[in-house]
Amino acid sequence: MEKFKQDLPRLAIFARYLLPAVFGIFLFGFSFADGVRFYMNGRPMKMSLFAFYKNTLTSAHTYLAGTTDTQANWFYGLMAGGAILFALLYLLALGFSLLAAYTACRALWQGRSEDEINRMKVIFKIAFANRKMLFAANCLYLVPVLFPEYFSAVGRRFLAISGRETVYVDVNGYLIATLIMVALTLALALLIKRWEYQKSMNMFVVDRAADEA
Repeated sequence: MEKFKQDLPRLAIFARYLLPAVFGIFLFGFSFADGVRFYMNGRPMKMSLFAFYKNTLTSAHTYLAGTTDTQANWFYGLMAGGAILFALLYLLALGFSLLAAYTACRALWQGRSEDEINRMKVIFKIAFANRKMLFAANCLYLVPVLFPEYFSAVGRRFLAISGRETVYVDVNGYLIATLIMVALTLALALLIKRWEYQKSMNMFVVDRAADEA
């Protein structure tokens, strides 16, 4: 127990940088499970996040190639553009998370040379100038998991007018999981701030003797 108490600050610091990267990989696998419960014209249904994206792009390609309905064109154009943008933001969030995890582990792991530690910190600070930017990068995961809500909102705007089927999201398991990750990340970030200085494990200070970032 005493050893665990001694190691807790280091474990918490590593957890803060590793959690978003691990979650990003988990989210990709989770996206194939039926994590969204919604109603389509009053009928309860379940669908995976991956299916939302895939079906949207497939339907958009089909409709945009053969329909002249203005409402449908607007709907599927916005859906296809949104799906592509949201997917790119997921990749951006994952890329930032992996970069933060890699540079933090390389810089904070014991036994590294001072030159290597500072090199990793410089790379880290190029991407994340401060803690707020790092947390904002972690929050990017919220955008792609909100695609079902985006689909529902745009559908109600363009399709309900013409009497087509509309989607109302009831429960979004991906959003719940992401909110939990964001809350844990924020809690860890607040918890470790003092420990980072005590243990000389501050990723925002390139020179160990530098002032607080």
